[in-house]
Amino acid sequence: MKIICLSVFTILLSVSCSLGSVSSRNISSIEINLEKAINMALSYNRELLDFQDALTTSKYSLDSARADFMIQISPGARAGFSGSSNQKTVEDLGLGLKFFRRLPWGTELSATPNVNRTDNTYESSVNFSITQPLLRGFGRQQAMASVDSAKYSLRTARRNLMLAEIDTIIRTVQAVYDCVRLKEELRQNKESLRRLREHKESLLAKSRLGYSPSIDIYRVELELGQAEDAVVQSREALGDSLDDLKMILNIPMEKSVNVIAPLEFSPISIPFKDAINTAFKNRIEMKQAADDIREAKRQSAVAKRDTWPQLDLQVSYGRMGYGGAFSKSIGLDDHYWAISLVSTTDFFRRKEKLAYRQSLLNVRTSVRRYSLIKDEIIRKVKNSIRSLERAWRQIKIQKGRIDSAKGKLELAKVKFRWGKANNFDLIEAEKELRGAQVAFITAVTSYIVGTYKLRKALGTLLEDRCEINEKNRYKY
Repeated sequence: MKIICLSVFTILLSVSCSLGSVSSRNISSIEINLEKAINMALSYNRELLDFQDALTTSKYSLDSARADFMIQISPGARAGFSGSSNQKTVEDLGLGLKFFRRLPWGTELSATPNVNRTDNTYESSVNFSITQPLLRGFGRQQAMASVDSAKYSLRTARRNLMLAEIDTIIRTVQAVYDCVRLKEELRQNKESLRRLREHKESLLAKSRLGYSPSIDIYRVELELGQAEDAVVQSREALGDSLDDLKMILNIPMEKSVNVIAPLEFSPISIPFKDAINTAFKNRIEMKQAADDIREAKRQSAVAKRDTWPQLDLQVSYGRMGYGGAFSKSIGLDDHYWAISLVSTTDFFRRKEKLAYRQSLLNVRTSVRRYSLIKDEIIRKVKNSIRSLERAWRQIKIQKGRIDSAKGKLELAKVKFRWGKANNFDLIEAEKELRGAQVAFITAVTSYIVGTYKLRKALGTLLEDRCEINEKNRYKY
């Protein structure tokens, strides 16, 4: 295992050096490494910006819901004329303010000072009132239902943003290593094309001396065509991958980009049971599903209380004064008070009862979804681990194929040079070497990208920014 890792590291080091030499020739391009690409994606990706706007909208919705429980001041004014068949037309003027606040327990408090003038008579008053729901609307859970819903929407928006960030990171890593892989594939194909051209030149030289059969030239020309086609395809695929990366990073398409990413990696081994427990603890989807259950139960409790009849206790007290002058009316010599029970409910409450039954269905649905997400997480963890194991096996296999193809190519060159064989074995060895080198870099980049996908499956790619606080249930 140590010998294999050392050989792999040696090959990767040579690949990194070759990539560095390629990038040094393109000075005018924008140089992007993996860390810079991820930071740019998290800052400028247009899809992420949409999720950030959705999060901001949820914050505004929460502020709007909380505004219902802040002090509200409503000015009022009235100016007009009134009269009847037995009374002359008189001026009717009024000015007042209403101070109102709703408390988290459903209690409503109001204070209303008013001044009215009718036909040179002033009337001043101050009214204080308290309205307390006794059945429907009583208690914090009922009164703060809109605020709790807005908080849940905010938590959901925040988690959706984090999930989008994780997906963007994975897409960025995949795009970066696709560029690295295709750049190395292009280099390998060019090297193969160069070797084949050198071989053709040597055959043509021998042919002029009468030592090279035409079948050998035909073989190398046929393989040259395939090698040239491979170079063209690799170049086009590299251009497409660079364009994909530009789209993710929101870079203008006319800009030239040079991608550099490390190809070093360490084998990962994690027991399946530990991986599952880590995923259950850290995956955002699990936390969101559990939050969905709590929210469904909360809404069901609110819906159940909404089936109760409306019954409110109203208490009011006021003082008033009259006079021909404003100074006399503000003495507020008279007072009044009232205590009453008020009910304005529908007798059958059919809609409320149907809404409660539907809320029970929502609870059951959220519980089933939680179970489904657990199974889905287990499946994705299994797939990620199997993909890493498969990529690691391919790395070892392709390393052996490269060594074998190199030996076979050298032997074929010696035999062909001394006239012991035609160039059929040489062409086949060249083709096998090119395929093994491409397959090797593909396996290496797949393993590196697979480590990021495993971290995503375990929920450890990004730190959760919506941690539960014991005193304040959700802290932001």
